[in-house]
Amino acid sequence: MDNPASDIEGIIKTLCMGSAHEQDAALNKYFLPDAEFIHPLCWVPRFRNVAIPFFGSIDSLWLVQCIYRWYITFAPRLDIVVDSAAFDEKNNLLYTTARQSLTVWFFPIYSVTVKLVTVLKLEQQSSRLVRDARTSPELEVDGDTTNGAAILKYYIASQEDLYQMNYCLEFLAPHVAARLWTLVQLFTTGVCMVMSVLTLPLHFYLNPDTKRQKVKQ
Repeated sequence: MDNPASDIEGIIKTLCMGSAHEQDAALNKYFLPDAEFIHPLCWVPRFRNVAIPFFGSIDSLWLVQCIYRWYITFAPRLDIVVDSAAFDEKNNLLYTTARQSLTVWFFPIYSVTVKLVTVLKLEQQSSRLVRDARTSPELEVDGDTTNGAAILKYYIASQEDLYQMNYCLEFLAPHVAARLWTLVQLFTTGVCMVMSVLTLPLHFYLNPDTKRQKVKQ
């Protein structure tokens, strides 16, 4: 990526809504071979060249590809809207907020819309095209000849998807689980309210400054 904040929307839509070929091409183009993937329901740690008997060696990106491949199989009808994207250049972190509406293949009459925040850890490396250009000096990248110069681009080293618990439960038990979890949230809120009142003397004892500030006001 040259401009992560503006490029990421197209990348996300290709990963979630593109064909299998487009999806694989995007993963290979924008992710590092040892990319990490973090999700409430699954995790792929970073690794490279791990040998598997009778299979050969694999990188962590291969497992990420498996997850994305299953994702579009699990929810073949999917639409995603990227609401915002912000790039923390100092820490190489790209934040996005999005809404995705999907229909699972085994329950086609049910559609769910969930919100998520994605945190992408980026690493800046020389362009893969530039590496190839060392053996082909006439290779052009975006209209400019490389001439052996290093063109730095941002690649995704880690993807972390953050969902609220009720959205995660929506995948497992549509309608029912999310509503039950809402009741749990309301119950917990009530418990916090009751306990804050019952333990108010203890609170003032442990936090004497709070009582002084209240008296001054």
